[in-house]
Amino acid sequence: MFNKIFKIIFLFVLALGVSTYNAETADAATKVMWGKTELKLGQIGKVTILTDTTLVKLEGDGSLSTVRAMKKGEEYRVYSYKNNHGGLYGLGGGSFVQKNTKVKYETPSKSKLALLNGPAFNSGSVWEGTYTANQGETKVTLTVKEETVEFAFGPTLGNPTVPEGKFVMFYEYDSVTGALSLEQGKWIQKPNGYRMLDMVGSVSGDYYTGVLLDGNSVEGKFSVKKIK
Repeated sequence: MFNKIFKIIFLFVLALGVSTYNAETADAATKVMWGKTELKLGQIGKVTILTDTTLVKLEGDGSLSTVRAMKKGEEYRVYSYKNNHGGLYGLGGGSFVQKNTKVKYETPSKSKLALLNGPAFNSGSVWEGTYTANQGETKVTLTVKEETVEFAFGPTLGNPTVPEGKFVMFYEYDSVTGALSLEQGKWIQKPNGYRMLDMVGSVSGDYYTGVLLDGNSVEGKFSVKKIK
């Protein structure tokens, strides 16, 4: 139980650390359309204008000033919300639209958010890269099955003495946040002196990065890229 809690906490901390990276790589991901607008990272919802209204700015003294007209049928991304003046949806750039019957507010579905996070850690995908542990740099290939992952490791050009090995892992993946943990299962091909490790990290676009764990001890880092 403690080990499970530790992994959850570690994933939360790691997610905070990679949030900036996710924002920087968003432009490289496939566009996700939501109605008339493109869904963006950091967006909490959208408003659809039901009746002509006005875009406003919240002044320093708390009053509202008009920026421009907003026409029926237009859609806008919402990035924040304030309770002032009965409710203000923040559209970015210091501009707001008031919460009333003239606008309709919606939040994105989990399926839309999952698409926004880029390619999923889906069955049939293959990921390749390297990890570091006691033996030094090691090649790793992750082949995703329906309920398990096949973890295969071996030598690299810089570290040719690493033997080949392979074992089964079980995984938990949150396609919305990108958090992904892999837990050791059973050996398929075990070299002498080697042990299985767990993996905890985050998927962002075509990359899965994080750390290797032996119980609650961090044994190394890894980075793999989706190749299939």
